[in-house]
Amino acid sequence: MRPGLKFAIEPNSTFSEVDAKSSDLGIAYGLDGQYAESRVSLICPRCFPSAPRPTWPVSRRFASRRTWPAMS
Repeated sequence: MRPGLKFAIEPNSTFSEVDAKSSDLGIAYGLDGQYAESRVSLICPRCFPSAPRPTWPVSRRFASRRTWPAMS
């Protein structure tokens, strides 16, 4: 983690952007297809039994890890 990095976690389907004054990164959670305004989906965890697998290509290098590499 980087010191001072702020996250916004939103359980709200109307979430479409992050206020730069309050957060550096927005994380929204819900069912696949629920966030029509999202630009990028980093991961779709299996939070719910009926949640589908991610449709974006997953690198085999990181697919089995519980942590993700630091973004530069």
